Formats: sequence, C-alpha cells, structure tokens
Amino acid sequence: TTAFGKGIVIFKEHNGTMNIADATQTPASVVQPNITVDNGIIHETNKMLISDPPDEPQQTVLEMLISNPDLSQFTGALQYVGLSDLITGPWPFTVFGVTNYAVDLMLMSLDIGRLEDLPTWALREVILTHIVLGQAFYTEGVTNGEKITNANETELTFNKYSNGTVRIADDFGHWGIIQDPNNT
Repeated sequence: TTAFGKGIVIFKEHNGTMNIADATQTPASVVQPNITVDNGIIHETNKMLISDPPDEPQQTVLEMLISNPDLSQFTGALQYVGLSDLITGPWPFTVFGVTNYAVDLMLMSLDIGRLEDLPTWALREVILTHIVLGQAFYTEGVTNGEKITNANETELTFNKYSNGTVRIADDFGHWGIIQDPNNT
C-alpha cells in the first residue's frame, strides 16, 4: 500500500524480473532487489512509481458536521459558542464530533435539557476539548498511549485495542470526557 493508501501490484515475469504495476501503463522493473540497510530494505526500480492521489474531500469539516443529523446537537453547540470560524480555516485540524446519543447521555447525567443550558464558558470548554488544531489526525496510525493536545490545551490519551478500536482515555477532567464515540 502506498502513502496515499492505494494498492500496488508486484508481479514476477517468466524470466524472473520483478515488476511493479502503478497508475500508468508502464510497470517499473526492480533492477536491484533486497538492498538491506539498518532500518529497512530498498528495492531499486527503473522508474518513479505513479500512484493515484487520494480523493479530494468534497466538504469542509463544518459542512460535514452541519450535514450530518447524528451530530446536530454537537454542531449546534459549536455554532452557539461561536467556534465555527475555528474549524473553517485552511490549516489542518481534527474534530471529534459527538453523536446525539452521547450528548443525550451527558445531558441526562447532568439533569439538564440541552447543551445550551450549560454555562456558555463551560460549553465552550466542552467543544474545545473535541478539537485538535494543527494536525489532521487519522486513527489508523495511532499508537497505544499516544497523546495529542486539544484546542483547550489539555492532553488526550489514546488507547488502541487489539481489535483496532481506538478510544480516548478519560484522564483530563470532567468537562468533555471522551471514552468512545457514544460518550462525551
């Protein structure tokens, strides 16, 4: 798999030559295989491999949040506390969007009717806890115990389980705890 997440095909010709099919019509030949170095292996090829680039996103993060009815309470709260502009810039960022189900669980535990019933400063902190500025974070590459800093400058710690599930540990306080996609 390439860095773009696209597959490549390696095949062996009848004469023993190893070839790599890419996005072009001309495969690359492995001219010097198995060059062993301290931190890996190099296979020298006779051409640059061309991969299809990743698909361009069709929506901004904010547009996706607005269009997803399962995230409507979180999105409404984000807009209510004036944080929409924070996630519309060109810089990379990650949003842990909270499902309506998870919001409802939190509201029931706090015995309040809606997120907007929280003090505005507290709701702002909850929303900021779910935003990471400066990086587009993909769960596929997370390591167990990895930490990142969210927009309200608290650390999120990731737990990665053997089945591939990634959860955020609840070690940063009572506002905005994320244990899994169904808990805030």
